[in-house]
Order: sequence, then C-alpha cells, then structure tokens
Amino acid sequence: MAAHPPEICRKEETEMRWQMTLADMLPPAPTDLWTLARQAGVTAAVTSLPDSPNDPPPWDYMQLMMIKERFHDAGLDLQVIESAPFSLIEPIKVAAPDREEKLERFCELIENMG
Repeated sequence: MAAHPPEICRKEETEMRWQMTLADMLPPAPTDLWTLARQAGVTAAVTSLPDSPNDPPPWDYMQLMMIKERFHDAGLDLQVIESAPFSLIEPIKVAAPDREEKLERFCELIENMG
C-alpha cells in the first residue's frame, strides 16, 4: 500500500475566477446610445472630452467631474477617457507658438483626471 504524501506536499487547488466588464465607447453627454448600451448590459464607459469653443476647457476639473457624474447617474462606470483633445494635442505635435501653454494645460488635464 502506497503511503500518503505529507500534508505539506499536497498541492492546494485554487480556483481562478475571471471577471469581464462590458464597456462601450459613448459620447460624453447622454444620448439614446447610453440607454441602448445599458439595455445591452454595458456597465462601463469609454468616452472622449468635449472640445469645441462653446465647451468649458477640457482640463477643467469641474467639467471632468460633471462628465463622470453624468455617467454614474446613468448607471455607467466611466473607466477611460480616450484621446487627448485636439485643441491641446495638435499645437504640441506641430510645435506651434502656444506649445508650452498647451503642454501645461495637458499636464493639468492629467492631474485633474486623477
């Protein structure tokens, strides 16, 4: 009869659990897409920042908080802000005269996103 291995030699079996989050790229303001996404089981969101002359500056902390709260109020977890706003990134890329100012604002955006 074979001897049983000592307790310290037994391999513990651990169960690996995977968790999948369903996310969608959604506009920063509520639309019918938000409703459809929630109906399809989407719980997380990816968005871009509004970037037009009529919008608050994209680096503005309160603007970022309002966007996050809108998603939260709709039952969506804003997990990703994708792409730097064109008004910030383009002057940096082409070394425009206002490049340094835009770099400072871009750093402020990153800080305010947390």
